[in-house]
Amino acid sequence: MDKLRIGHVARPHGVGGEIRVQLDDPESTILFHVERVWVGGVEHAVAGARATTGAALLLLEGVDDRDKAAAVRGQAVEVLRTDVPLGEGEFFVSDLIGCEIVDEAGRVLGRGVRLLKGAQDLLVIHDEAAGVERILPVIPEFVRAVDREARRVVVAPPDDLPEEPLGR
Repeated sequence: MDKLRIGHVARPHGVGGEIRVQLDDPESTILFHVERVWVGGVEHAVAGARATTGAALLLLEGVDDRDKAAAVRGQAVEVLRTDVPLGEGEFFVSDLIGCEIVDEAGRVLGRGVRLLKGAQDLLVIHDEAAGVERILPVIPEFVRAVDREARRVVVAPPDDLPEEPLGR
């Protein structure tokens, strides 16, 4: 089963076992449409979900009091990848990790090694051959095509894409 992290348990909410899930994408509504989630790698049936400011409140079967809700604080919340619909040309940012990154001319820029979260996602690219690290904003202007099966991403990087020597 291929799962996708959608957030983490921020804290318990109330005394009945409800948890506050801080979403990685504050606009996501996926928790209102799934029947099960994984919290800290453990599968739970969803007994209820509702929106709150910047997060979601989730009630899980088997988590029925504040102590049980507090026990999962800080743990990742995941759903099945197949439960999250994608439109034409859409991709999960996490799909970029491990992919070969090439420019539109086919020149290899390196491999996506990790994401940096902030106002916008940034892809860290390691070019072992050149001994450099590049950081590319993950925005449509720069990320042109993602071929998940081929593990290849075509980008149109800006001329001033920062490069730093790789720490060896």
